[in-house]
Amino acid sequence: MQGIIATEAETKLLRDIIAKALGYPKRGVLIGSGNHTPEEESVTLYYTDVLQHPSDVNRWALPVDNVVQNIVNDNVAFGLLIPSERDSLRLALQNVQELGSDWFSVNL
Repeated sequence: MQGIIATEAETKLLRDIIAKALGYPKRGVLIGSGNHTPEEESVTLYYTDVLQHPSDVNRWALPVDNVVQNIVNDNVAFGLLIPSERDSLRLALQNVQELGSDWFSVNL
């Protein structure tokens, strides 16, 4: 999995920028499979959310996939952002890196 590693404040700001660009919060977003809360009762707040490193509480990451990477190429999504948000997102996406296995604790 790839992501942007930064401070808690920076990753949460980027999370909010991505949500704004992709039109979140959204009602009735399908996540996984199975029965969940009825669509009219469910609201998904973010497309992606931040992760705190399990052993280093000062390190935070925001997972990034192709949808997030392509926001800068989507005139509609990118157009929903103000110039400072566009600059922040564009700069952050230049620093995407692989999140190693140390980001994901294993519970036995």
